[in-house]
Amino acid sequence: MNTLSTLTSRRLATLTLVAAASTVALRAQDHTVKSDKEAIAAQERALHYTATSKLLGAEIRMAPGAEERQEAASEGEQAKRPKAKLDEVLIDGHTGELQYAVVSFGGFIGIGDKTVLVPCKQLRWNPSMERFELNWTEDQLKAKPEFDLDEACKNGLDSSCSVDAQGNRGVAKTEEAAVEKSTKAVEGTPLAMSATRLRRASELDGYTVYANADKYGAVEDLIIDRDQHKVVLAVVSHGGTLGVGGTSLLVPFKALQLCTLEKESVLCVPGCTSKDLDGSVRYEKPKNGVVDPLAAQRALDTKLTERMNEHKRG
Repeated sequence: MNTLSTLTSRRLATLTLVAAASTVALRAQDHTVKSDKEAIAAQERALHYTATSKLLGAEIRMAPGAEERQEAASEGEQAKRPKAKLDEVLIDGHTGELQYAVVSFGGFIGIGDKTVLVPCKQLRWNPSMERFELNWTEDQLKAKPEFDLDEACKNGLDSSCSVDAQGNRGVAKTEEAAVEKSTKAVEGTPLAMSATRLRRASELDGYTVYANADKYGAVEDLIIDRDQHKVVLAVVSHGGTLGVGGTSLLVPFKALQLCTLEKESVLCVPGCTSKDLDGSVRYEKPKNGVVDPLAAQRALDTKLTERMNEHKRG
């Protein structure tokens, strides 16, 4: 009986160990599956983000015209999409919304191109081809009025780019008087809130950033959510000398206020100190994409936007 009891106990112990090991293995497998799913979700989320530095110069493919489709069909082929190029993006500096794309097409190696203005929401990103697609034909773009970006900047982008229901631009008017008339001072600072809205993407990169009245750093790049057609984060450099030895931080674009300082356009975080901004999420460029999606989410969840809204309400 003692021998039988001992053998039974050993078998039970072995079975218990095997069961425990199986449970640990299943939990580890479950954890691995969850980790894999989170990694895949993060990777898919990363595809939604891009940066203004990646937009400029991007390829656009237009829709083929009726003649191209007919010719391709007669040869049993699919019609090719004509090429265009994204020269500039015009961003609402108050909301971060991507408003207009400055698109050039029809020339050869940049010579003889026509440049037109296209609402950014008409562009769709093709991740497999890594390009934008526009479901307008080349003839449709040719029918649009020529857009001179330099001239529009001189006359004021807001009025030069105003678009009516038919897609025709409004008459350009100087905005200098309107800016001086409607600017509102940011309390406790020498800054004034800008009355104008549109800014070139290439121009916003490099804007000085203030924490209230204190000069804090400068915009290195802007992170865009493709789904929202909107700038959601600014990569702000802080400290260092001549760009060396400083830190890069992720600041929610909603927390930034477009302002002017002695006619210079800048960005300000009203109601926040330099110490508040120091607590922002650090930016480290990932191996793939422009921003780690988890870091982006942490940055978007910070209290900077709430503080700015409280400052506005006050």
